Amino acid sequence: MKVRAGQSGFSLIELMIAVAIMGIIIAVALPSYQDYVVRSNRGVGVSKLMEMASRQEQYFLNNQLYADTLTKLGYPDPYYVDSDGDMGTAGSAIYQLSITASTNTTFDIQAAPLNFQTRDDGATDPKDCRTLSLDEQGVKGQSGLGTRCWN
Repeated sequence: MKVRAGQSGFSLIELMIAVAIMGIIIAVALPSYQDYVVRSNRGVGVSKLMEMASRQEQYFLNNQLYADTLTKLGYPDPYYVDSDGDMGTAGSAIYQLSITASTNTTFDIQAAPLNFQTRDDGATDPKDCRTLSLDEQGVKGQSGLGTRCWN
């Protein structure tokens, strides 16, 4: 086949090879990126739980008992957190924080994953953490199989 002078461009085969290579790169990179986002979001949940525990301790110092509602700690009820760590809505949130148990001398708080963060489901992957929890003694827990949820 003769190429005319001044003719340039790609053949259909070259274009299809480029598209196939891009598809392979995306297929490999996307799950890694999503895993990174889930781990990053988990850091937001951990940070907000630590902040809530700190407010519980301040409330205890002031009142000689732990708060049993989010509003007593200055949070809305329900309290949703987005990926920036700001108060969000149920549709934009990655975690819903709540006080799951509270007595005068104990509390248990948790961050339950929502929306995109539900990929951290703990069902099959040993890295997944599911719901994070923290109590008045600083005991950190998770409902998933993850071993590095609080790192």
